Amino acid sequence: EIIAYGESGKVRKQDWFRVMASLGMNQHTRHAAWNHLKKNWKALVKKYGAKNISYSLKYIPAYLLSKEDLKDVKKFFKTHRLEGAERTMKQVVETIETNIKWRERALPEIKNWLSKQ
Repeated sequence: EIIAYGESGKVRKQDWFRVMASLGMNQHTRHAAWNHLKKNWKALVKKYGAKNISYSLKYIPAYLLSKEDLKDVKKFFKTHRLEGAERTMKQVVETIETNIKWRERALPEIKNWLSKQ
């Protein structure tokens, strides 16, 4: 519903990325936002422009946390280039990789600490 509202014309085009970024940062909606972006890539780039899509990439896939998600993002970026967003796409992949490494390293310590509380 939120994605549809964001694209309904009731939200200014230049603010669309804020709706999608908010969904991308939310653990309950980030996969829906990412899947929507992938499924509608060409139409969204045409409607909102490369700049808004590039900005959205910083928030939608960058918060994905699994190795499967990383593989999906890399595969998608390889086949869906966005002129002017190459650096952003590279940074998104690096962010996901860093988050995965941090999670793998920190999760056992966090679980241990929580078990002692």
